[in-house]
Amino acid sequence: MTEKTDLYPTDAELSHLRAVASGRARPDLIVRGGLVLSPGTEEWLERDVVIAGRHIATLTAWGHVADAAAEIDATGQHVVPTFIDAHLHIEYTNLTPGELARLSVARGTTTVLTDPNGAANVWGPRGMDLLLSTRTPLRIFQQVSPTTPASLELERGGAVIPEETVRARLRDDVTATLGEGNPFDYGEVSTGRFREALVAGRRITGHTAAQTEESLWGYLAAGVGDDHNSATVEEVLERTRLGAMITVMGSSLTDNTVPLFADLDAIAPALRHMCFCADDKHALDLSTSGHIDHHVRQAIRFGVDPPPRLPHGYRHPGALLPPRPGARAPRALPSGRPPAHPRPRRGAALARDLRGRGRRPRRRRAVREPRSDPRLGEGHRAPARHAGARRVRRACARGRGPGPGAGDGDVQRLLQTRLRRAAGRP
Repeated sequence: MTEKTDLYPTDAELSHLRAVASGRARPDLIVRGGLVLSPGTEEWLERDVVIAGRHIATLTAWGHVADAAAEIDATGQHVVPTFIDAHLHIEYTNLTPGELARLSVARGTTTVLTDPNGAANVWGPRGMDLLLSTRTPLRIFQQVSPTTPASLELERGGAVIPEETVRARLRDDVTATLGEGNPFDYGEVSTGRFREALVAGRRITGHTAAQTEESLWGYLAAGVGDDHNSATVEEVLERTRLGAMITVMGSSLTDNTVPLFADLDAIAPALRHMCFCADDKHALDLSTSGHIDHHVRQAIRFGVDPPPRLPHGYRHPGALLPPRPGARAPRALPSGRPPAHPRPRRGAALARDLRGRGRRPRRRRAVREPRSDPRLGEGHRAPARHAGARRVRRACARGRGPGPGAGDGDVQRLLQTRLRRAAGRP
């Protein structure tokens, strides 16, 4: 669990940090010879990154500091801040937080804001805490799930979290925002919850569900600060002109990077008011197409100027977190291709991340080579598809599946049925 106060330096760390920055103490680490991105001025600077303990002390001209306890040669590399996922449901990845870290940190995403609404529905506050907990370098901040369950009349088999618990969690040190809720709820309870979030200094995560005009105006008037449902240029511009940040979603079922970045001239007025999120993304897609690095590559592929003029992955989502001084090391050193990620953990290492409950990890199937997708430009690799999807398509071709007029929901239900049968479940 990432407590925001733990990110600040202690008195001793701050004293050491200042001594290193002023040249009175030896740095613990220097990242030398790279081109360092300056988010404030959007320049590539010939700088060394000087690090004291857990924090970056300063940036200096190449070779200004003679030596350090350890050094990293970044010659020929671009050194950039790591990425932030502005809205994610970790449980929907089918991974524990620690296993998610093994996929995402290696690809440059080191911070996620998570709304654990699925875990909350099953385990209540205990499930919410589980999805915030890891001993890996992944930093996880909470978007407090506002209503559990969403409907007491329709959902009777899971946990019920009292309203006072939700409001109390808004003041937890790990909390960044109030999570997504029902955009059509104008009741006294939801209105009071919105106000409690604002009083606690927390932003409100938006879920606008294609609203427009009066319906949208009434929702944003509650203090909602961002939206990850915008799927068209018109929706993006309407929300941005009302002061909301757009969180571009790239999930397993909906990748809004394609319709939003396909017309850069139309979307240009909103480009500096966007950040990125994965929302609902399966482990297989994270492994094959990437996490927030996928959004960055997509934006560049469609013609958005590459860093330093692409701050959507690191600077803009930082506005969703309360301000804090300094910066935590490390930064990423992209090499021009997606980085390799380590093999999934087995045995005791995974069991520790599952809080010592002794669960054994399932054997993973080999990931098939992703296929080219000519719709997204030369060289794009679309996520590999599960074998069950191929069986569904063959069944449709033989007349044993949804007909030509079937919707995505029909295909999805047939696919889920086939996958359950393949796994031996009813």
